[in-house]
Amino acid sequence: MPFLSSRLGRDVAGSGWTYGVDDHNLFEQGDDANHSHFITNGSTNGHTNGNGAWADFPYYGSEKFWFIEDNTIKGIGVTTVSGGVDCSHGGRYVARHNYWQNATPNGHGTEGSAVRGMRTIQVYNNTFFWAIPFSGSQRSGTSIWHDNTWLGSNSPNGTHTGLSYYRQYGAVGNDLTSWGNADGENGWDKNDPHGLYFSGTAASNTTIPTGGGSGTFTTGTSMTPNAYQGMQVRNDHAGAAYYLHSAAILSNTARTITYYYYGAGDRGAPLLFNSGDQFSIRNVLIGLDQNGRGKGDLITSSSPRFWPNEQQESCFSWNNKNADTGQVLGYGKSSVPTEHEGSDYVNLGAGLPANQIPTQVTAAYPAGVNGGSAYTNEYTYPHPLVTGDRIPTPTPTSSPTATATPTATATHTATPTPRPSVTPTPTSTATRTPTPTPTATPTATATPTATPTPTPSPTPSATPCAAPTVTTSVASNVASSSTTLNGTVNPSGCSTTVRFQYGRTTSYGSTTANQAKTGNTTQNVAANISGLTGGTTYHFRIVATNSSGTRYGSDRTFTTH
Repeated sequence: MPFLSSRLGRDVAGSGWTYGVDDHNLFEQGDDANHSHFITNGSTNGHTNGNGAWADFPYYGSEKFWFIEDNTIKGIGVTTVSGGVDCSHGGRYVARHNYWQNATPNGHGTEGSAVRGMRTIQVYNNTFFWAIPFSGSQRSGTSIWHDNTWLGSNSPNGTHTGLSYYRQYGAVGNDLTSWGNADGENGWDKNDPHGLYFSGTAASNTTIPTGGGSGTFTTGTSMTPNAYQGMQVRNDHAGAAYYLHSAAILSNTARTITYYYYGAGDRGAPLLFNSGDQFSIRNVLIGLDQNGRGKGDLITSSSPRFWPNEQQESCFSWNNKNADTGQVLGYGKSSVPTEHEGSDYVNLGAGLPANQIPTQVTAAYPAGVNGGSAYTNEYTYPHPLVTGDRIPTPTPTSSPTATATPTATATHTATPTPRPSVTPTPTSTATRTPTPTPTATPTATATPTATPTPTPSPTPSATPCAAPTVTTSVASNVASSSTTLNGTVNPSGCSTTVRFQYGRTTSYGSTTANQAKTGNTTQNVAANISGLTGGTTYHFRIVATNSSGTRYGSDRTFTTH
């Protein structure tokens, strides 16, 4: 789909149930507020607002995306928004083999209205040139970034993408009837079963420091320092403009609470507390559609609220590097309490074999998680629509989930032929290498007919075991500086690694050594920890990983003597 760019507004806006490609275009954005693309999948599987996409698999390495390839995409060079790609309504896109100048891929989240956020994106084999400090933004779902090259300016913090989550920032607007805030009591989230941790009355008005970003108020009741860090504080004063608004707690002292303050003014009344306002504190374990989560039960914003059991779909980054400075880029360390490095997002660094899917990534996306087939390679390049070949048209199903959808991944090329990437220059007239003629070896799965027969779904033998099941048990031998953490695991027939996460909040921060378990029976797991502080409450949970996924036990607490 080649065409010449426009200079204002969005050049490409995809909606509905969107698969396809745009290639060999020049996109030049003429202002600082608009993207070159806006990709949505609002009616996937016949369900609106992206709900169908969120009840379906990620399908990494398949044709089930909008492909943005072999383009030159230029922002105005004033903000990081200009010229980039945006995504919402369960949108899915692949950006590959493009030259980007002061522009980057991004994605919106599930926030204030009835629509869902971006679902799944892949970004690989691109070249980015930046003349200004930069970082992209992802606010929901899952992504893969690999084998990209940067030129020019470094990222200020080594980040190609920041992972935000506005439902824990108090930034969803004043209408809380759709998805609302993740306040620890909202049924759309997986909440801490402990329920209410603390409540009281503000003894002062909120103070905002110069530069914003946080708010602090004084309580009338003494608290254990940092006992509520990472939890959510909510304003419960019925007469306030920010009634039932909430945000993540950054820290607390014996008499003050400091929380994340979103004061941009574009998302409803900023969360404030005035003297005399009632407040409450609860804890969220997993937020709806947060980064690192994916396929779940089919829901709509008007359904009865329940946690839709969204599966773990980790974000991965590898081989992303600035060729001019040597800076290695990855996902920024998330400030969202429920987004954990090592499970929700993983930075594998640089120096891995080029254009290969690492075993850690393949293990995270077996057929049962990815849908159709395991994620072992990328989709055919150039896209068959570019070369004139045809690909199977996915057949809609009456089921809201993907389990009845015919697998369309038979069009994968197991060993895609590499192709020279675009040759960038940091000037406004970047030279791009012409598209080479495809090799004489045809894509094995392409057929000349309009109605190819899809490959049947894999038999159960494609997934030799299920994900492990885990239970966090009560801690034992609790002393002033040590304890024993306990739990159980059933490896479900796979070689499984088990460990405990622990710390003073549900952000944890410490992890015990891995233990190896096998078999199909429930087994006890224990780990001794030391170096604890006396008279302190600690949180912990068991975590187990095998080739079919990672599973987390519920949060428990113990208090040292």
